[in-house]
Amino acid sequence: MRYLWIAIAILILVPIGIFLSVGNDYASPAAEAPIANITAQNPARTGIYFPLFAPPGPLWDNMLVYRHAHPTLPWVAIVDPHHGPGGQYDANYARNIEKLQAANVTVLGYVSTLWAGKSPDLVREDIKKYKDWYGVDGIMLDEMISDPGFEGLYSNYTNYAKSLGMRQVIGNVGTNISPSYVGTVDSISTVEGDRTPPLSWLRGWQLNYDKSNFLYITYSQSWTDPQYIAESTKYVGSLYMTDDTMPFPYDDFPAYFDEVVAVLDPQGDNDLRTLSVRASDLRGNGLEGTLATVSYPAEGTLSTLSTPLARIGGANSTYMVTALSNSTHTFDHWDDGSTNPARPVVLDSSKVLRAYYKTPAPSDLKSDIAVNALTTQGGQLGMWINVSKGEADSGSGLTPLVVSGQDGEAYAVTASDHQQLIFDHWENGSTNRTRAISIQHGDNAYLTAYYRVEKDPSLIELNVDAYTLDGTEIRGLWSVITPSNETAIGGLTPLTHVGAPGRTYAVEAQDRDIYAFDHWGDGSTNRTRTVTHDSDATLSAYYATTLVALKINFASLSGEGLGGMDATVTAMDNSTTSQQRATGANMTFAGRFASVYTIKVSDLAGYAFDHWENGSTSRIRNVMLFSDDLEVTAYYRERP
Repeated sequence: MRYLWIAIAILILVPIGIFLSVGNDYASPAAEAPIANITAQNPARTGIYFPLFAPPGPLWDNMLVYRHAHPTLPWVAIVDPHHGPGGQYDANYARNIEKLQAANVTVLGYVSTLWAGKSPDLVREDIKKYKDWYGVDGIMLDEMISDPGFEGLYSNYTNYAKSLGMRQVIGNVGTNISPSYVGTVDSISTVEGDRTPPLSWLRGWQLNYDKSNFLYITYSQSWTDPQYIAESTKYVGSLYMTDDTMPFPYDDFPAYFDEVVAVLDPQGDNDLRTLSVRASDLRGNGLEGTLATVSYPAEGTLSTLSTPLARIGGANSTYMVTALSNSTHTFDHWDDGSTNPARPVVLDSSKVLRAYYKTPAPSDLKSDIAVNALTTQGGQLGMWINVSKGEADSGSGLTPLVVSGQDGEAYAVTASDHQQLIFDHWENGSTNRTRAISIQHGDNAYLTAYYRVEKDPSLIELNVDAYTLDGTEIRGLWSVITPSNETAIGGLTPLTHVGAPGRTYAVEAQDRDIYAFDHWGDGSTNRTRTVTHDSDATLSAYYATTLVALKINFASLSGEGLGGMDATVTAMDNSTTSQQRATGANMTFAGRFASVYTIKVSDLAGYAFDHWENGSTSRIRNVMLFSDDLEVTAYYRERP
């Protein structure tokens, strides 16, 4: 699974607002809190399957950022140093595998079986190398055969791996398989392909077995459907979705990974967003390159990277992205049509930006009509396009499509819809799906069709939003919609369910952290509400919020409590300041959830501040209040 990196257009990213970490469509964290080791121990919960088939670098770092935000989510990563363990130990891989395991990621080594055609001795040799060199937690057996008759072979591979102390073996078939293979490995990938599989593919004969026996892998998926993901978790133990495309769909970080993990782990930190930047020539062909330089904004410098790239930032953080030209590639325009190479972007959701470049064209490509297709969010699509001249068909096919034309001739280019993908507009703003063009002076014509994802017009939407009592929107609260006589569907607010008109639904608003349900928009105070609708409707749930306690203890270096000390607590936004003197050995402040406060302690009564319980010797420290009450301790030394 090796591939070439071709150096091309370099882009500069300048974080204007919040910056979280450094990283790379289908930053290694600082010291993190300990993560509970639950991977492969909770078969009832669907987890992440992540192919780390690129060498250690931005892809690995970005995955770890999300892993630390979702520490309780089952998480498996597949590593592939050299299409298997290779011929010699790789110290760089070993170091980075240790980082994954320190984050309680279950690490599996990639081993090809050539559809049962590879020598069993060589397969076992690869398994042994992974154990001896990298201490992996298990093995992924790729190219697993689907025809009956080799069940014993794969059982032997699993038994051998576990005899070495490994605990998990996954088989990648990528298609339907005989049920006789269930149990020969711990889990089987029955789907590996472009676009999400129909749910019927997941709930056939597989319903006779526990869902932990199955997983699916999809690529070239340019958008997500949270409702589909939630429904599919009933049938698989793990999954992977990416917008990355062939010929190698596992070297770019998924542009919408935040949406996938939010469905799988609604209780995790779902405030991360991904900024993805892609580069293409004017024909729509992707341009790839290597990481150039990384410098940290904290040092007041820029981060210069090569496409394709991904950066992880906080929700609503702001960046400036600048596309640079070089001797062979000249920036032409962005996917939104703007021609300024510097483009600001706010991560109110994960974003995909695409920069288009002029490139030297061979003489035999003159007068070509090149058509590309993207979602309105910038995801790459393969859509059917027809090019005609008068009554004659000049060419048709899936994008990116190139059709040879003639100078001075007029052509009609028609963009077709497919299922939920509906033509929206051309790059020039035209909304007519059939576009007339003419080629002049031997110049090529470059067109881009944009598509929106649209629901069936015969269906209606039921939306559930959440707000605090003062009207501030709350994102990420769990709500459950139960259609009459059907399975309940859960999701995070804002939640949308698409169904037939006239149906009855039970809608339940659930509490989380400091948010306690108070009432619906119609005034009802029952958290479960029954509704029947014949048109699109939105239900608004209102929540009361509770305060979080910040307790400050004062103690001598020997641990004995000290009374009468002073402390000042100031909200980071300076909205509130409180100064108190402790009557006993501690004091308590009430603060807002997820807010940052500055604590400053003073010297008093023959004692001088020495350090905090975390080792810091600065008398001023910042703390963030979460759902659990926070307790800190200031230690003092006696004055001489």
